[in-house]
Amino acid sequence: MTVELKPAPLLSKTYRATTAGIFALAFLSAFEAIAVATVMPVVARDLDGLALYAIAFSTPLAVLVVATAMAGGWIDARGP
Repeated sequence: MTVELKPAPLLSKTYRATTAGIFALAFLSAFEAIAVATVMPVVARDLDGLALYAIAFSTPLAVLVVATAMAGGWIDARGP
């Protein structure tokens, strides 16, 4: 006979802080992306930086990809 363990719900006491943290990070990241997309045309025009307009959007994404890869290795080696 096998016993099947059910995982705890995401809002249980065990996972509540982690779930709230992940939600907050996703929310703040989306808010930042919308804020940058809204204001960047004005900033680029005022600073005469229309040639660098795309870098304002691609740099945060590139940093996120590199940081995620580095964090994965770090967590595997040292634990969360």
